[in-house]
Amino acid sequence: MAKKASETGDTGIFDMLASSSKNTVRLFLAVLLINLLLLVGIIFIVPGAFAIGDLNTFIQNPEASVNGMLALGIGFILWIAYIIFLNLVLSLSSYALVIDDLGPLEALGEGFRFFTNNKLDVFLIWIITIGLALIDGYVNEFVDTGNILFTAITSLVPIAILQPLTAVLWTRLYLTRKGRKLYDPSDLLSDPDSF
Repeated sequence: MAKKASETGDTGIFDMLASSSKNTVRLFLAVLLINLLLLVGIIFIVPGAFAIGDLNTFIQNPEASVNGMLALGIGFILWIAYIIFLNLVLSLSSYALVIDDLGPLEALGEGFRFFTNNKLDVFLIWIITIGLALIDGYVNEFVDTGNILFTAITSLVPIAILQPLTAVLWTRLYLTRKGRKLYDPSDLLSDPDSF
């Protein structure tokens, strides 16, 4: 819907249904591949796990494998950094898959190429997306649970506002950097009779 709205200025539920029926399996496979790549990062904690050794021995004498715990902690930190980096680098893969009708592997490659060509733009929108999610989380945390109306409103904000907003931001970034012609609302103002 965001693609069609960005290109033509109009969209509808039918566009979403047509796109979802065409892209569901491919998107599932792309997300599965991304999750498998994230799981590969477990290799960072393997040296620490081997350094700790037997878990029963560690429980009985935790001071004996301080170096193992240090290696395990560093491994977890590296794994988290790897997850964040991979999430950033492949953040536009699903958009490339849907917008350009790519296969799962092609979408991962295109997402990586797009990131390498537009690092700053992707990073800024990624930070904006994370920031909006954190703000929403903080607001939800400080909401008085006694007020059902306010709780319902803050629960709907991520679904009704944040998800569509971020989808439009990512889609417009992808389309503009790919050189696609976008809908210009000022065209409507130049010829009001055609409206």
